[in-house]
Amino acid sequence: MKTNKKTLAILTAGLLAVTPMAATGLTAFASTLTIDNVTGDASTHQYKAYQIITGTKTSDVLTGLAWGSNVDPAVLITELKTFDATTFGGLTGASTVKEVADLLEGYADPEGLAKVFNRPGVLTGTPATVSKGSTNYSVSGLADGWYLVKDDMTPGSGEAKSPNLLQIVGDTTVTPKYSLPELTKKIVVDNTTNPVKLDDHNTADIGDKVDYVLTSVVPDMTGYDTYFFVINDKMADGLTFDNTSVHVYIDGTELVNGGGTTYYKIDEGDAAKVGNVQYTFQIVMNDFIQHSADKGKELKVTYSATLNSNADITTTGNPNKVFLTYSNNPNVTADGESTGNPDEPKPGTPPDPDTPDNPGDDYDDPVGVTPWSDVNTFTTAIKILKVDNDTNPLKGATFQLEGDGIAAVLKSSTTFTEDTSGTYYPLTNGTYTKTAPTAATADKYTGGMSALTYKETTTFAVDGSAASTNISGAVDDSGMLIFKGLGAGTYTLTETVTPAGYNTIAPITVNISNDKVADAFSKTNPNWKVTKKVGSDTPSEITATDNIYELQVINAKGSTLPTTGGIGTKLFYIIGSLLVAGSVVLLVTKKRMGVRED
Repeated sequence: MKTNKKTLAILTAGLLAVTPMAATGLTAFASTLTIDNVTGDASTHQYKAYQIITGTKTSDVLTGLAWGSNVDPAVLITELKTFDATTFGGLTGASTVKEVADLLEGYADPEGLAKVFNRPGVLTGTPATVSKGSTNYSVSGLADGWYLVKDDMTPGSGEAKSPNLLQIVGDTTVTPKYSLPELTKKIVVDNTTNPVKLDDHNTADIGDKVDYVLTSVVPDMTGYDTYFFVINDKMADGLTFDNTSVHVYIDGTELVNGGGTTYYKIDEGDAAKVGNVQYTFQIVMNDFIQHSADKGKELKVTYSATLNSNADITTTGNPNKVFLTYSNNPNVTADGESTGNPDEPKPGTPPDPDTPDNPGDDYDDPVGVTPWSDVNTFTTAIKILKVDNDTNPLKGATFQLEGDGIAAVLKSSTTFTEDTSGTYYPLTNGTYTKTAPTAATADKYTGGMSALTYKETTTFAVDGSAASTNISGAVDDSGMLIFKGLGAGTYTLTETVTPAGYNTIAPITVNISNDKVADAFSKTNPNWKVTKKVGSDTPSEITATDNIYELQVINAKGSTLPTTGGIGTKLFYIIGSLLVAGSVVLLVTKKRMGVRED
């Protein structure tokens, strides 16, 4: 950590630039503090200046230090020791104001230090009120010294509100930092609209590409010599980042690396590890201060990931979250991670155990972090359970699932092994059932009443390709087949191979939506609703077990040809006999009629 020797400005957290005005003589007893840049800021600020230390200016140094009128030294020393025992632990009630000031000057965490002064009991008396003018806030008649300047306004979204410790020696103007950098992440849910439709949640099939958009603004870098701007992204295991898909824009113009210019770099693996936290990747802006003239303009980053075979089908989903690391103090130059990577702040020593949901814990340098901005992608699964009219499992069936967007959906494969902890029993027809044998059904079981139990092991394999619109699979020996990794959409399930002796079922329409409860679909709730319709039947809703929606597919036995001894054969003989008898009667009748004619 190095102290940046800004003239007469030793500690600022929320005020970006300090510009002392020329002071006459070596001593100034009536300085004016001006807080600039009011134009364009609609907020109503309530600045107050608390006198902490006073002194006499001698060659740009305060001498003859004394405690100010708005601080309780004893309480301050106690709070400083609590805040940082390593630095301030040696202070006692007998410590002089100069001993305290020497420790305060150049302290590495000015924002944290300023907050110590803001703790109950530290500040006393009536502070000086900074009045609002037409273009600035100001207060006159301040004795030279150190002041805690507070803004007691109620901050809005993204506004900076923090106490600021300033040294005022002569007339001084400061530029406030009204806003902090923010970062918002969204998913592209419809790219056919103008503008494209964005949201913080979506659904996808395994193999689908998920497109992301990050938005921020180029911050005000007034007073900075360098500026950190690092995007830290953490993806769930079910998402595979595409590092070739990254694009960075400022005000709609893309920043393209090449031709000897590198605007940003992408860190992955060990290079994207901060403290004990492993991020999927980081986008580190190179020499970001070069964009200072673009302050206030939109900064946009786009990239994509693919939902992979590790996708979570539970209500947890497949989250992706991001936060921004940025510079927040122009008066301290923070060290870069290394000489080869100066644009990323050097990680600090994180607590043990580490707290990845508090990314600020990973840095010691004077940098700021935004809250996480998170999005989520959901996917689900359907199970086919093939049975006969008596709900006994059937094997030998193959199904094809068709639908737009099927890219690399998983299909199940199951094996059964003998295991005393198993829940399946073998049947003599080669299938397995969870129903235990009884005296009445024992003859259907391999082993009868003594049938052994078997354990089911289900694995999944990727099927299909990036251009696939269908996937096929055969049911296992328990009549089961699972298609895993399906997003919202309408699918057609067709039986392409039917068990011998059974009729082929009509195609089944499966509709997967997020409409279980109106308007309940969010980044924490997939709100799945799954319905099936067999042929022209009325659709019916199906429920999930272990986050898998089960369709029971019933096959009826087909019609058989008449066999010997069957009623059909007997009926044929009866009808044949009647025909023969009729022929005899007709012949006799004709002969009698011929005799009469003679």
